[in-house]
Amino acid sequence: MTAAETPALDMTATPSPAPTILTELTTAEIPNILARFDEEIGARHWQQRVKQIRGAVKAKPLLEDLLHRENAIPFGLVECGELLSRYGGQMPSGILASRPGLCGAMSFSAQALSMLDLADDVQRTRLTARICNALTNPDAMRALRLELSTATHFARRGFAVEWPEMSGAGNFDLLIHGLGTCGLEVECKSVSQDKGRAIHREEALEMHELLRKELKSVSDSLLVGLAVVVTVPKRLPKAYVERRALAQAIRRQITMGRSDRLPCGTDIRIEQFDATIFRGVVEEGASSDDFRSKVEQVTRTRNREAVVIGRKGGGLVIVVLQGAGDDGVLTATFKSLSEAARRQLSGTRPALLIAGFDGLDDRSLQSIARQDHDPQQQPTSLAQRVSEFLTADHRPHVIGVCFFSATSLRDEGSFIGSGGAAYYFPKRQSPFWTDDLSGLFGERY
Repeated sequence: MTAAETPALDMTATPSPAPTILTELTTAEIPNILARFDEEIGARHWQQRVKQIRGAVKAKPLLEDLLHRENAIPFGLVECGELLSRYGGQMPSGILASRPGLCGAMSFSAQALSMLDLADDVQRTRLTARICNALTNPDAMRALRLELSTATHFARRGFAVEWPEMSGAGNFDLLIHGLGTCGLEVECKSVSQDKGRAIHREEALEMHELLRKELKSVSDSLLVGLAVVVTVPKRLPKAYVERRALAQAIRRQITMGRSDRLPCGTDIRIEQFDATIFRGVVEEGASSDDFRSKVEQVTRTRNREAVVIGRKGGGLVIVVLQGAGDDGVLTATFKSLSEAARRQLSGTRPALLIAGFDGLDDRSLQSIARQDHDPQQQPTSLAQRVSEFLTADHRPHVIGVCFFSATSLRDEGSFIGSGGAAYYFPKRQSPFWTDDLSGLFGERY
């Protein structure tokens, strides 16, 4: 039996006393949590970040959703402060149910404070700097939240959690005492939606804005559909002048109706399609699965950045941006896991690698697991890659790989709850394997 044949999916957590990190938070505690977080970290850090993002959105409106989502914690902290000020220092009953961003902000603040409470003076200084950086750096925030989520998972099951960076015990993220013969090393890798992509989401949206302006007059006169696939050799140009020149070059090729390779090495492929297949899609650029499927069909691409320009009942221009050097998210993810296994784990204890997919919700991860458990279907690409990774001879200390979906937080009356999915692939053939490592995330889904 291969390692990929015995995965498990865990959707729930059974609370138990947490010896090292806060695992529960009531809404009544929010005012004190925010006051303490302000005292320890300083409200200026999240207030300045929100002010910066609001200024960026004014200049580039198309980035609003992305920037708000990536900076949900600073925005949640600002909103929480405004609500407490408006309602006399108390959080209104039931208001969190409609504001999940507040739940995330308060959960992060409370857990960060519990870590600070465990630290000595030197560790507090390092941890405070890391928290401040996370409030202004979405990548750092994703990494820190994944560590907190993982630590909470084990703490709620009664295990003591140690942060090696605070104690000097190693270069990995967490040490879980009480598992294995001498503890379980855990290394967490946050996987953003840009992982493995030559063109990042923010860059693509900025380019989309230029393309909308350049192609508006072209699309208004169209009666057919045009699929335009733009493949850059490495990355999009960084300078605005160069990006605008690229947008103008794309418009010229569309006007001529001819595919070509530009002097800079960018390839532009143009093909016609029947625009009537998009009838029924009222909102331009709607993000439904059906709409995305149609875009992928006519452009012959998959999971790429696309902008759709046109008018209802008329023609459409669909421009897809991609990089020639795109590795794909799985390739990039397993490259990171391989590096972590080689460089960050000690090799003297059992070790678990965790990858948190920022762009994957729990239903999608459940769907992947169900396909892998169905003998009538082929294993997913994820299961195949995990099997290859775990059967490699040079990682005997790695006893498993686990994948987390994006965490969703919600109001549960007087408590803030969290939910998500974990898909665990154990490696029982490891010489470091012990039976207590079998049920880390449940054995059935």
